[in-house]
Amino acid sequence: MKIIPIAIYRGGTSRAIFFHEKDLPESIAEQDQIIMQAIGSGHSLQVNGLGGGNPLTSKCAIIGPPGVPAADVNYTFVYPGVIQKIADRKGNCGNISSAVGPFSVNEGLVAATGDQTSVVIYNTNTRALLRATFETRNGRFSPKGGYAIDGAPGTGSRIALEFLSNPELPLLPTGNIRERLDVPGVSPELEVTIIQAGNLAVFCSMAALGINGDPARWEKDSELWQKMEAVRAAAAVRLGIAEIPEEARLKTPAIPKVLAVRRPQPYKDVLGRQQSGESHQFMVLTAAMGVMHRSIAVTGSVATAAAAVLPGSVVYELRHGEGPEVVIGHPSGQIALTAELDMKEGTWLTRKIALNRTAREIMKGFVFTEEADD
Repeated sequence: MKIIPIAIYRGGTSRAIFFHEKDLPESIAEQDQIIMQAIGSGHSLQVNGLGGGNPLTSKCAIIGPPGVPAADVNYTFVYPGVIQKIADRKGNCGNISSAVGPFSVNEGLVAATGDQTSVVIYNTNTRALLRATFETRNGRFSPKGGYAIDGAPGTGSRIALEFLSNPELPLLPTGNIRERLDVPGVSPELEVTIIQAGNLAVFCSMAALGINGDPARWEKDSELWQKMEAVRAAAAVRLGIAEIPEEARLKTPAIPKVLAVRRPQPYKDVLGRQQSGESHQFMVLTAAMGVMHRSIAVTGSVATAAAAVLPGSVVYELRHGEGPEVVIGHPSGQIALTAELDMKEGTWLTRKIALNRTAREIMKGFVFTEEADD
């Protein structure tokens, strides 16, 4: 058996196993086998591993020395499947990103600087820089505080997470603010906006998918999930990630993110709380690894905030409000972000997108995995 040191952290509304890069083999294929074993991929309950039987609790982070001069640490996100034995590395998870800084300080990779510490993180998946700023006490992350986020229980200390500009990644990967996709079973000319911010994401209106009512009705709606997956698959083909739609689920199950948007209106969230139409500027529904999302992925919210301030996008036209402050309604409540864009030489770029999260160290120990067969 292999015995590998790990830690488990909640970051935002997700949970992940954290590895030190030095404790894993250099081979990505071998790393993925260890990760899938550790998380328990291949069984809906993940009873043979540490996952929670849900995409939000079946995640992994690998932390190592910085790969670019501006960063303090490298961070690679791995999204192991729940039922499928796969490990997707094509995108990032913003919720787990919020726990990378605390992990790096607690593990001695970055020194704390008094009562507040900033860690610059290079995400290898998206080639993007992030900056996390959070409270520290006695050289460690201080998790206690009064800040609350929808989708996670209790309160914690506030972590300010900024997604910084990367001039190598234009906001519009296809060059178009809006375009039409042929989506079988949905529409031969579905209007969408495709954005690269946080992660690749494709947006359409809820009306185009026939979505209405309260989020509790959507969670187990398999027909709705199939429609959203069809939109995601068509966008994957448009982006050149998959050659045909049928290939998207196997080759790139997590990227692009797919998000459906509607104008603000009162709704009852998945916890049964009544949300007013004034509490948000628009509402978003998304799916992740074959499951309807109970909130919204942070990288999905980053892309959504960018789309919300981009004139002419699908999101911009459904938004009630203007300016850099963006409030998104989702099935578990709301999330607020600040989004700033730049136009340089005719190309839209992200200047900075910021939001707040909380995180908590849950445990530290060892995971046992089987040796590879000779």
